[in-house]
Parts: sequence; structure tokens; C-alpha cells
Amino acid sequence: MRSKQKGMTLVEVMIASVILSIITLGLVTAMRTFAGTYAAADQLSSKSLAVRQAVYFLRHSLRQAIFPGVEALQTDGQELIWLAPLDRIGSAGGVSWHRLQREEGSLVLHFASQSEEGDIEGVDSIAWDETIKPQRLFEGLNGFSVTLLQHPDEPWISGDDADITSLPNALKLEFDLDGAPWPPLVVTLDAYQGLRR
Repeated sequence: MRSKQKGMTLVEVMIASVILSIITLGLVTAMRTFAGTYAAADQLSSKSLAVRQAVYFLRHSLRQAIFPGVEALQTDGQELIWLAPLDRIGSAGGVSWHRLQREEGSLVLHFASQSEEGDIEGVDSIAWDETIKPQRLFEGLNGFSVTLLQHPDEPWISGDDADITSLPNALKLEFDLDGAPWPPLVVTLDAYQGLRR
């Protein structure tokens, strides 16, 4: 007796091909969605890491701010200039000027060396970015503001309203970031003397 061999009909082949195409399309779509989600999460994680590193450096540097003269700490509420020690990797450290400001959606830190005599000749005469290149701390910054607490028993005041004649008790830096709320950075300055105006 002869066995009957039965093959697939053209309709069955077409139905199997359509089902396989639908499964393949679903897998490709799922992989693309996963890749997009992973890239977005990785970008957010990188931005968060950059902000955390910047906040760590700023907290450390601002705590060590010194005030040898009237112009040693200045702010207009959108920019902050201070004098503090800076440990430079691969070279001698020392006291340096720091200028923190928003530039084209980024938080940028500029540096300048303190004169050897130690005199403060005015911020306008400082040669910024000659020895150390400016550092772009992080991107995606919509706004940046500085407020001061001159004395613990007084209210916080905007940096543009402050008359800074001595080192304040504390500084508060607020960052308006794209799509990522960030708590204000509040730093109590170690060299605060508690002197009344």
C-alpha cells in the first residue's frame, strides 16, 4: 500500500507567513521601544550624575570660601564669584577665584589665579580662564539663582539685593533643570564670623 503524503496548501502557507510576520513585527517594535527607553534612562542617569558631581564640588568649594576683602564674594543673583582654595590635580594648589554662571543652557565654572601679593584689585581686573580652562558642569539648565543668609536670625535675601560686606552665614543655589527637579544646594560657610553689620 502506498502512504498518502499531504503537503501544505497555498492558503496555509500564506496564513503561516502572515502570522510569522505579525510576530516578527511585534518583536522588532518591542526591541525598538526597549532601546529608546534604555537610551532615555541612560541620558537621565548621566545628567543626574553630572549634577551630583557638580553639587559635591560646589558644596566643598563654597564651604571653604574665604573673605580677605570686600569684593571676595559677589553675586547678582544669577552669577556667583568667590575666593577659595583649589586642589589642582598634577600641579600645586592654592587660592583661586571661582565664577559660577549659566551660559547657553549650561552651568559653567570659570577659574582665575589669585595674585601673589594676595591683594584684591577688583573682579573686573581678574584674568579668567588663563591657567585653568572653564568647566561645563552640566547641560539642560533653564535657570540658576543665588540667595544669601547674611545672619542666622535674618531672612534669606536675593543675591541681587545683597550688600555683602562680610562672608554670609549660608548660600542657597537653585537650579531649574530640564525635566528633572533638583533640590536647592544650601551651604553653610565655614569662615562665617557672625559679625553684625
